[in-house]
Amino acid sequence: MQQNRDGVQSLFKRFGRFNVLGFLLLGTLVSAQSFSDFKKNQIRAYEDDKAQREREFRSFLNAKWKAYRESQGLKVYEKQKPKILPKITLKEKTTPVGPPVVIRAVKKPEPKHIPKIEKPEIKKVDKNLTYISLFATKFSLKLDKSLTLAHYQPQNKSGITNFFDTLSSSSYKQLIDELSLHVKRYKLNDWALYLLCEKLSFKLYRDKNEAKLFQWFILNQLGYDLKVALKDSDIVILSKSKKPIYSTPNYTLSNSRYYALDYYNIKTSLGSLRTYEGNYPDAIKALDLGLKNIPKFTKDDKERKLKFRYRGEKYTLHVRYNKNLIDFMSSYPQADYGSYFNAPLSYESSTSLVESLKPVIDSKPASEAINILLYFVQHAFKYEVDQEQFAREKVMFAQETLYYKKSDCEDRAVLFAYLVKNLLGFNVVGIKYPDHMATAVEVPLKGDTLNISSHHYVIADPTYINAPIGKSMPKYKNVIPEKYIVVR
Repeated sequence: MQQNRDGVQSLFKRFGRFNVLGFLLLGTLVSAQSFSDFKKNQIRAYEDDKAQREREFRSFLNAKWKAYRESQGLKVYEKQKPKILPKITLKEKTTPVGPPVVIRAVKKPEPKHIPKIEKPEIKKVDKNLTYISLFATKFSLKLDKSLTLAHYQPQNKSGITNFFDTLSSSSYKQLIDELSLHVKRYKLNDWALYLLCEKLSFKLYRDKNEAKLFQWFILNQLGYDLKVALKDSDIVILSKSKKPIYSTPNYTLSNSRYYALDYYNIKTSLGSLRTYEGNYPDAIKALDLGLKNIPKFTKDDKERKLKFRYRGEKYTLHVRYNKNLIDFMSSYPQADYGSYFNAPLSYESSTSLVESLKPVIDSKPASEAINILLYFVQHAFKYEVDQEQFAREKVMFAQETLYYKKSDCEDRAVLFAYLVKNLLGFNVVGIKYPDHMATAVEVPLKGDTLNISSHHYVIADPTYINAPIGKSMPKYKNVIPEKYIVVR
């Protein structure tokens, strides 16, 4: 009898376990089915939203296009910069003042975890990947063949709509995701991404108009406010910019300025263009030429020796740099001054500068430390205006000034401001005159001064040869500056 009861209980337990497992399995199946349905609904919602956005945008393309007049490219300087630098001869030596300074150490940038696309490094050529080389850096992208099927036919706004329709029905999402990951992995700013998309476009399309249309489409999908315009039957890309871009044809559309970057520094007028009203949905980002991080281009390490004298002593600084980074910076259109004054140096350049300057400056009074940096910038480079060196106006990043043998006033101001702010830790501003650029440092020293937002700044001119801090060029001593550029 007891054995019978034990058997019933055992059977009951097994039946209970079976029921629990059954319910769990059933629940799993229901959950899987629910998730599958949810995923399908999400995809369907995305496709519906995508189709709606494309219908809206197509209506802009198909509507009547308006003609817009070109605005002349903005000029950096209204007057020509001086070709010969004034010099000063100090009759008596000043006594250094201020607390002793210690050059700041350079922090090595911490690598951030970036999700892998597929393989971070591909040793063998994969036929399924497209490779783009930008400043000696190889980028790999997996492209669907449908991305190369668009054609600009007929060569008018109807052909643009046809090109858009073909690409919008292609499998472009993976390309957008991969480009976004490359931006994070290589620390690409907007200008580097613009160039990468341009390189990709001309690799996929031999016809320049089709390449530009592809670039416009991809950058729109990446969220950038770009328009495509027509100059007769030729395609012109217009980019909205966060800050002014100089020496570049531009057009005012809906109270916003758009720039024809492909025509930077042209000698003739581009003239009127025709384009559509409205924007691609969610393409709202203005191009930002600011350089907050140094892009991780393949290294081509070089070294340069920079020599100068201070109080009878000779000094030699050894500066390391990446030539590929210099080439990238050389490709820049003329951005606003804030982009140059607030750009960093590469880790290699900044650490080599610290290594060279630390034994020269550490423990020196503040005024002498600033003067040593002034003399370095004044004497380590030859002076030449941009028109003679580059045949155009070109403001250099501090990184470039360390590379080129010649520089002019704003280049030296940018480099000096970087050194004072990042190595000594003093606040500094750029001072823009109609035909000149200088700097001023926020320190309690005597000399030619400026009050900026209730703060006491002392003039320091990296172009006024032999002039210490507190000495302004006589020509600008009583001139009110056009603007101040804050170094953050």
